[in-house]
Amino acid sequence: MSDSLKTVYARLAPDTQALLHAAALHKHPGLPRSALHSVMREAAGWNAATVDGHLDICREQRLIEGRDDLSLPPDVAAAVLETPPPLGAKATAIREAVYRRFISAAEGEGDIALPLFTADPAHWKAAGVLQPADAYTVGLALLDLDQSAAALPWFQIAVTDAEQGDEQGRVDHQYRGASLHEAGCCHVRQGLVEQSIPWFRRAVAAKEQGDIDGRVNRHSLGASLHHLGCALSRQHLYDQALPWLRRAVDTITPDDAGEELDEVDYEILGGSLHETGHCLSRLGKDGEALPWFQRAAEAGGRGDPRGLVDHESLARSLHQAGRCLYNQELYEQAFPWFQRAAEASERGDTQGLVDHESLGRSLEHAGHCLYRQELYEQALPWFERALKAAEQGDGNGLADQYTLCNSLFHVGDCLASLGRHERAVPFLQRAITELKHSDLDDQEYKENINVALRIGAFSLRHLGRKAEARAWEKWAHAPAPPKTSERNRID
Repeated sequence: MSDSLKTVYARLAPDTQALLHAAALHKHPGLPRSALHSVMREAAGWNAATVDGHLDICREQRLIEGRDDLSLPPDVAAAVLETPPPLGAKATAIREAVYRRFISAAEGEGDIALPLFTADPAHWKAAGVLQPADAYTVGLALLDLDQSAAALPWFQIAVTDAEQGDEQGRVDHQYRGASLHEAGCCHVRQGLVEQSIPWFRRAVAAKEQGDIDGRVNRHSLGASLHHLGCALSRQHLYDQALPWLRRAVDTITPDDAGEELDEVDYEILGGSLHETGHCLSRLGKDGEALPWFQRAAEAGGRGDPRGLVDHESLARSLHQAGRCLYNQELYEQAFPWFQRAAEASERGDTQGLVDHESLGRSLEHAGHCLYRQELYEQALPWFERALKAAEQGDGNGLADQYTLCNSLFHVGDCLASLGRHERAVPFLQRAITELKHSDLDDQEYKENINVALRIGAFSLRHLGRKAEARAWEKWAHAPAPPKTSERNRID
């Protein structure tokens, strides 16, 4: 606190200081005056006129601004929170009342929303009112508001609190593990996947020890095993991820057909099965990956604990099962998996939102399966549908240039294979135009555009347009124009 602020603060009456501290524990701007009226009435028995009198004093000293919506200037709020709060039963009761409202908001109760309060645990600790037993609840509430950075220190407090044990020194390792797990999730949500790994490892180790009576919640343990495996997979550590993911599957899966089926989180189970398949596929083991994707699709079709099915997630597992068969050149067997993937993708995610880019990939692969079997007539409508999906883009309506180029090319190529050259040329021409404006690297650009040019020249010759065909052929052998940008694509 600056010397000038110290002087102003020191001249305030203790009750005014107490009100100022209560106001500082809220976020600014936008603190409703009515909220301050309510908390001061509850804690100190003050009526509205008394509260407004103290507020007028603070306004005169430029410590508080506004009438119905109050605000502390940032430097004032920071200085007050750094200053030891006033002593005395009344001042303490006021801060405790604000804290109770903060916790009620975290629990989803009361008439004040959580964002109205400061989320920094250091402020509540400095106010002398923080209760570590509340930390896990606050952390979850902040995560629900997508405030993972703010939630993390609360889960760290919860971990430390859990390690202290109860009066007999007994530690609830399940609670400790849950806090460690959520701390890991906070890192993941901030894109700090590598930093999340030790938190998930500690969560697994804690949950394996069970609750205060030694009982292990295998569904909770399975969730931490799943998140640890996924974090390792996202770091491309597929060999290291596999044993954790397999353990997650074994932990979550019921022992027999009738055991706890209603309690199984098939969303987590399906995710672990899918990620296991993904790791195996990335390691070049498509044959081993296939049954994992098939099981993932079966689990994904059963939905989350409420029975709500994410059809987009289901589509990904169905698609990957098809890819495993396709990569082994088992096109006839792969086709129905891509067909089912497209049908699922058309139904969208849990909100009904359709990712047209994902849909287009499944439609395109279904077309490829038929094309590879020289069933061009049957393949064409799948490629045409894939093109329509590519033009609509992803879940945000953003069209991927590479996907659009591919779809245009496949429609043109299929038409050319059917001898419908006049229809084929415009699609190939569009594909070439899109490729010219794409950001593919030089080699990939050259390979893609040359194939389109050669097929286009073939169709033009069949149409008797030999001069145009020669121009396309000449262009196909010319060096690629310089490209300045590169594109990193995920398969």
